[in-house]
Amino acid sequence: MAYPPDHQTIVRELLKSGSFLLYENPIFSIINQHRLFYKEFFLASFGYELVITNDYAYLTSKDSKDCFSRDFLIFLCGLCYELNQEGKQVSLAIKKSVFDYDQVDDYLRSSVFNDAINSISNFSLDKFLKRLERKNIIKFLDSNNHKFRFTAAVDEFLSSAIEISHYQISESIDNDILVSSPLLDNSDEQLDNFDEQYHSMED
Repeated sequence: MAYPPDHQTIVRELLKSGSFLLYENPIFSIINQHRLFYKEFFLASFGYELVITNDYAYLTSKDSKDCFSRDFLIFLCGLCYELNQEGKQVSLAIKKSVFDYDQVDDYLRSSVFNDAINSISNFSLDKFLKRLERKNIIKFLDSNNHKFRFTAAVDEFLSSAIEISHYQISESIDNDILVSSPLLDNSDEQLDNFDEQYHSMED
């Protein structure tokens, strides 16, 4: 079977840790051009739905036992609330601002969402931000990983986070109010199986 260019790279990028595939990645244009093929491919091969927007693509599944989407939504709610308290236009601030590690740490420690943030298993801001970077939700801007900005992928969560933070209902953050969750917690086993199958078809 003839696959589109960079097929293996595309599949690996979307499967690894449930990463977002961003518009600026050269292979985004390939998946966009072959969107029907890839929607059918991921559904038939893995049971995942492929979502493609103008700015990013990701995989989602109704059967996903995803905790990271919930954790990120809690984190984003706390940040949105504090920015609103400072009188900032929250959506614009999230999308355009450069954030500093210490600033964000102060926000979260004093946030009304602090209890919800502390409910995140083994929460460490340093590790959490690095995980967001691996999933292409943020981009670090310095070698110390102290300054970062959000990528377009934050749009998938932002409306829900702003709405929740507006009503300060941190106790209601559970799986029932999550946006259509990207598959953010994948195992390497699926990647390994795909690689084996792909190479066997090439032989």
